[in-house]
Amino acid sequence: MNPAVLSPSAVLGLKETEPSAVHQSILKGLPFSALQRFEEQSRLSGAEIGRLIRVPASTLARRRKAHRLDPDESDRLYRLAMVFARAAELFEGDAEAARRWLTGPVRGLGYQVPLDLAGTEAGAKMVLDIIGRLEHGVFT
Repeated sequence: MNPAVLSPSAVLGLKETEPSAVHQSILKGLPFSALQRFEEQSRLSGAEIGRLIRVPASTLARRRKAHRLDPDESDRLYRLAMVFARAAELFEGDAEAARRWLTGPVRGLGYQVPLDLAGTEAGAKMVLDIIGRLEHGVFT
């Protein structure tokens, strides 16, 4: 992954980059290809992504056939992509280092796993806050 493309839209392969356009895409439901692109970028399995965005395997199979996620699933996937993009940025574009950090316990998060926290807005904020602190050399 190249540091110049570290945005949630790029991680998901979306053409939209303006917040209002991304918002409208999420409300419409992201294309299933966004999940597939995230799987490629993050190197997380489809099953793991499904768990993180709280979509059962059977529902994911239906979404694959329909070629579209629903708005709530899209919102959770976008949030996950935002956390991943910020972590990759922290590691200077190294997606593998970001994935390792996101999937292991982090001391500053009470030894919780960042990706597990990213499943809620409040948890994602905690992860983004610690990334910001690490970027500024504030170790916790």
